Amino acid sequence: MRLLFLEQGDAMIDGTKSAGYGAFLDKKAYFDFLILCGVERIDHALKISTMMKADGCEPDVKTYDFLMKKLGAHDRVDKVNSLSNEACSRGFDVTPKEYVVDPRFSKKKENKTVMGEK
Repeated sequence: MRLLFLEQGDAMIDGTKSAGYGAFLDKKAYFDFLILCGVERIDHALKISTMMKADGCEPDVKTYDFLMKKLGAHDRVDKVNSLSNEACSRGFDVTPKEYVVDPRFSKKKENKTVMGEK
């Protein structure tokens, strides 16, 4: 059932808009979609965050903290730093934290075997 919601987060937003209820998509509604989609599919959550900004709903500290925590869990430090800089440039006081990388999403180093000359 959760996969169904993950796949349809942006479609549900588009459906809400096309049905004439786009005005009801406020920060809270977008944040709910982020939570729904961002737990395991962080790229999808980032897409929803972009949709949120495009619709004039500016993210708040809670939104940035959630996304940075999930990005940290996915070992996406580069994007954490980017969002942290974005939040600071928008005047939010975002405190750097230690994020625990979820082992399911950690970047594994490839073990390359080099054959020696005979």
